[in-house]
Amino acid sequence: MSVPSALERELAEALLELADADAGGEAEGHAGRDAAAGQDPKLTALAAHACRRLAREGRSSEAAAQFGAPVGSGPAAYGASGARAARLRLVEDEQREGPATDTLRSGLALAGPPLDGDALLRWPRYAPVALEEGVRAVHTVPLPGGQRTQGDTPGAGVLVVHLLTRGRWVRPPPER
Repeated sequence: MSVPSALERELAEALLELADADAGGEAEGHAGRDAAAGQDPKLTALAAHACRRLAREGRSSEAAAQFGAPVGSGPAAYGASGARAARLRLVEDEQREGPATDTLRSGLALAGPPLDGDALLRWPRYAPVALEEGVRAVHTVPLPGGQRTQGDTPGAGVLVVHLLTRGRWVRPPPER
């Protein structure tokens, strides 16, 4: 068993914090307002947390988080840190291709394919739209949990980070 990285520990702490957050106050009112659109305030908070974390590393990004849903069950719960990430989530839903779709199908993370490389072949409808939106690379993190039934995809959920600059997702730790 490997020791979790600082980023993995921080993401796990954020997930636990969001799961334990009380449903009262401002979050409850916000959830009611966004529920009709499918937005989940906890998934929105997770996406925003990922962007804040990357901003501390000097990286510009937008993120979206969603839980997969069985076919025919209606829209999946999602959250987005900004309008660009929300639009790209809709593009993926309509085109049925892209980084979130791949991670939900496989249950595996994607680590930074630049969108102007092989991603154009992999996602011929998604990648050009993402490039037009200013996205240079994407990263995905599978999210555990959610309710799964027979026929669901392997991944219960996914966090998609849309990097607006080239380079690695996070900087490597300084050498000691």
